[in-house]
Amino acid sequence: PVARDGHFYLEGAVNGTPVTFLIDTGASYVSIGSDLAARANLPEGVAGFFGTANGRVEGRIVRSQTIRADVFEVSGIAVAVMPARSEFGLLGQNFLRYFTVSQSDGKLILRMREP
Repeated sequence: PVARDGHFYLEGAVNGTPVTFLIDTGASYVSIGSDLAARANLPEGVAGFFGTANGRVEGRIVRSQTIRADVFEVSGIAVAVMPARSEFGLLGQNFLRYFTVSQSDGKLILRMREP
């Protein structure tokens, strides 16, 4: 269901480390802060630049991670690690592309796409 702030959230995990994801259909990657990346023992990854709502940010991309959002789990996902600490992870298109996403009556509905 839609939260009071108008966004949609799901409880999930990055490699088994719990995180609350904000569903961000405008984000290219699943994105997390460096503090969560450290707790999830993510490797260093490759440096990169990302266009965010706050401008261009330098971070890193860590390939082949396992992402769980509610009951859905997808392996082999690249994760963008941002230097800023954030309370939430962003669930971006590289995860959402595996689903049909629809909105009805204040709810966001994810359905796994057929292979």
